[in-house]
Amino acid sequence: MIFSVILQTMLFWYHILHSDIILRKAVYRNEINADLNDKPSWVRMVRSVLLECDKKQVWEGRTVVNVKALINHVRVKLIEIKIQCFFRQVLDSNSGTRVNTGNKLRTCSKIKINYEREKYTEANIPLAYKKCITSTHKLEIELGRYQKPTPVPANERICRQCNSPRML
Repeated sequence: MIFSVILQTMLFWYHILHSDIILRKAVYRNEINADLNDKPSWVRMVRSVLLECDKKQVWEGRTVVNVKALINHVRVKLIEIKIQCFFRQVLDSNSGTRVNTGNKLRTCSKIKINYEREKYTEANIPLAYKKCITSTHKLEIELGRYQKPTPVPANERICRQCNSPRML
């Protein structure tokens, strides 16, 4: 949803920038001034997104752009950034080893081999596998998180079937 808001704001910015309506231009100048004075402004978001997407020349007005191509480029770049953030959470950037974050991402990173769309969303996969991936199973690694009054630490969550402290 946030991508949609960002893309709509980018489109709005583009239309104001290329508008002949004086009031729109005045509002835009006001927003630029707010941004320059470190006040919250939707223009700041547009600028930061364009800079993040390697489109500094578009922000500075040095390039004439096709708005559809610009919006598509921003959409693709934002998705790439989101994916990179996910991998940074899963992998330790220094060693390339998986991070023990103490949450569901830890469990998922131990199960997953390839980070792509899951086959169980399209195919007839056994229910037990689906439950494991979506954390709706009854394994202690998941149940211990919700133990009352205090959660059981991950290293103390013992399997009820085999008495093993290992999650996988």
